[in-house]
Amino acid sequence: MARHHRIPVPARVGFARYFVPDFHVDHEIVEWWDSGQARWRLVDPGLSERHVAHYRIGFDPFDVPRDQFIVGGRAWQLCRTGVADPKTFGLVPDLPQPRGIGFVRGHVIQDLAALNKMELLLWDVWGLMQAELDTGLALVDEAAEFTQGADGLADVRRLYATPGLAVPERILSLSPAVGPREIALGAELAG
Repeated sequence: MARHHRIPVPARVGFARYFVPDFHVDHEIVEWWDSGQARWRLVDPGLSERHVAHYRIGFDPFDVPRDQFIVGGRAWQLCRTGVADPKTFGLVPDLPQPRGIGFVRGHVIQDLAALNKMELLLWDVWGLMQAELDTGLALVDEAAEFTQGADGLADVRRLYATPGLAVPERILSLSPAVGPREIALGAELAG
């Protein structure tokens, strides 16, 4: 709806800190340009009044603080520098997988894709997400940096065109409902 009204609204892939204490839950929200305040604001459209009460959320869901929703690139930087424990980033705290630095790397790549209007499901994987963890670290570091910058749109677009980061015509869906399967997106959708 926001895009229909010409309000810039990219999806953001990252981790919410407001559902489970001391754990960063796999989540996706949106960011919108507030022209009145001349700043980007994070919005969690999935938080109803019941969610706010149940999770005891003490902030406005239409202005989520950046320390409460950690975009993929920031999570990557926190984990890579040792500021945060990668084991605290994942789907849910009571399952050993999926979580950890590889899972965070996937969120950097998904966030990069979302900023390029390729908004896939959180369980869709491709390219570097499927590679050995030590593959492409410098490239993921660069993506992590530029996906956080307010003026890095040209770099975000340039990086997205890189093989391993761009969404290809075929991806792997790890849907919990139907299990792993390859999906053909079609050339018109893929990077």
